[in-house]
Amino acid sequence: MRRVPAAQRRQSGQIIIMVAILAIVLLLAALLVYNVGRVNLVKTRLQNTADSASYSSALVMARAYNFTAYSNRAMVANQVAIAQMVSLASWSRFYCLIFADSKCGKFSANGTDRAILFGLNLFGGQPGKTVNSLYQNISSAVFNTLDTTTGPAVTLLDGLESVLSNASTVYMLGTALEVPAVAVQVVHDNDPQAAVSGTGSAALAVSEIQLAANQKRYTPLRRADDPGNRFHNVTMASLDPWTSSRSGSEDPPFTTGLTAFGNCLGDGFGGIDFFGTWSGTAALSNDNTQWTANDRGAYFGFGVCVIVVDIFPIPIPVFIPVPPSTGMGIAGGNAGQWQVGSYSGLRSYMGLRRLNQPDWESPTINLFVERKTQTVDTTKQMHDSGQPIAGGQLDMYDSQASGIIQVASSANAYFVRPDGQWSLGGYLVYGNLFNPYWEAHLVKTPTPLVVAADGVQAGIGP
Repeated sequence: MRRVPAAQRRQSGQIIIMVAILAIVLLLAALLVYNVGRVNLVKTRLQNTADSASYSSALVMARAYNFTAYSNRAMVANQVAIAQMVSLASWSRFYCLIFADSKCGKFSANGTDRAILFGLNLFGGQPGKTVNSLYQNISSAVFNTLDTTTGPAVTLLDGLESVLSNASTVYMLGTALEVPAVAVQVVHDNDPQAAVSGTGSAALAVSEIQLAANQKRYTPLRRADDPGNRFHNVTMASLDPWTSSRSGSEDPPFTTGLTAFGNCLGDGFGGIDFFGTWSGTAALSNDNTQWTANDRGAYFGFGVCVIVVDIFPIPIPVFIPVPPSTGMGIAGGNAGQWQVGSYSGLRSYMGLRRLNQPDWESPTINLFVERKTQTVDTTKQMHDSGQPIAGGQLDMYDSQASGIIQVASSANAYFVRPDGQWSLGGYLVYGNLFNPYWEAHLVKTPTPLVVAADGVQAGIGP
């Protein structure tokens, strides 16, 4: 049997010691990598949870802004509809008083129809009298129909305005209260072992106050009290051209055919034709409490009567002025005026507080979410729970302050047009609550807030 030299035995023993030391170092490195990996994995998931919570809260706010914008737009559409109905009623009364004085209720036309018939009769009356009779039936039927239906329709729209106004107010105020609840619920649903930290609760409370302060309920009763009143401005800008201004020469169906040909002045022949101009407009009163539509026109007849003296024809021009008629349809008018419906004026509406600048972002919702490190499966937690991976000198303690993993996340609602254009028709498109282009996105949490939260976390520990 061959003897191993002593020097070789000593060398072999040294290698065993080195291998043992290397194995311990590798084991420690493996444990460290395992612990760090577990903590980072949980922290990443915790960050995703916080981002989901803050984004969801901002999305709730963006939806509230869009809901309010659509409600405000619906209120504007109702105002435009009311103005159109009042204009139609005024227009129909105007024509009814021209052709059918005695068939338009209690209103007087100042002899408009009688003046037209007088001029037609001077020239035999036909075919104009037949046409005028047809116009009487049509115009009186149109007026009576609109006079009957416009009032209830205006009242219905006014009631709908009240519903929309109250709904948007309740929705907006409720949303400001809902934001923290949504954040807490999303955190719990994504990670039951996580929670909004004390700092996060304080930050959410501040965000809630800022969101509530960013909105305002406007009551547009007097324009002078609120120069930036968007409800009035948007409504007036939304009127169609016919409602806001209708003027020009008379067009069919209530003008063509008012012509007569035949004997004139008892001993002549000739013809006469009636025509004129018409203008009308709808306007909102200075105190925003009623719509007024005025339709008025100037009619006259012009003809030529030819009288033969001996053998010489003598043309005699004939001009017949017609007393003007006025429609004057009013919604919400005072006593003694012709009212077409009960109406309370522009309703209160929800808007953003800063009216004179593009508020393209809402106040930021800041959130801090935490999870205790003892809930993370590191070697220390496994050892403490009776499932030792390593013990004694091989325990790897967590380095998180106060044994808490804390992450921050922030989000807000912002205004953006889908086409990327900030102007429309030459005007800047503001991020207000008449434009439903609000979305949600994550933003960077303010550094001072993060530093303060870390300081609070570090001071919690024993």
